[in-house]
Amino acid sequence: CYLEIPYDLQTAEVDAPDAPLYLGRPSATPRLQDAVASVAKLIEQAKTRSVVVGHLAQREGQLDTLLGLIKTLGAVCATTFSCKHGTFEDLDHSVGIYSGLMSRASAKDAVEGADVVITA
Repeated sequence: CYLEIPYDLQTAEVDAPDAPLYLGRPSATPRLQDAVASVAKLIEQAKTRSVVVGHLAQREGQLDTLLGLIKTLGAVCATTFSCKHGTFEDLDHSVGIYSGLMSRASAKDAVEGADVVITA
């Protein structure tokens, strides 16, 4: 699991809590299975799909897994600047680097116009 927190929040000084933080209860297996089934259905029913590959995929050693997913889905593929990687840029459906408003129009349209966007 990876959580991105802006640097200004990481370094902000705050008062210590008076008691342990309640983080809720862990997911129950049936709810997790329902969530996975819902996501699979969304992906299956989508007419267009895109995958945005970021640096965590490389850090976690999941590049080959994502490559297989992209090929299986026939998805448009984009990378973030921090994961610019020849493996993905050489794909037929590659649109290059995606950086939101800073993206080329073709990359922005392909990613943001997809029925389903998977970020990894």
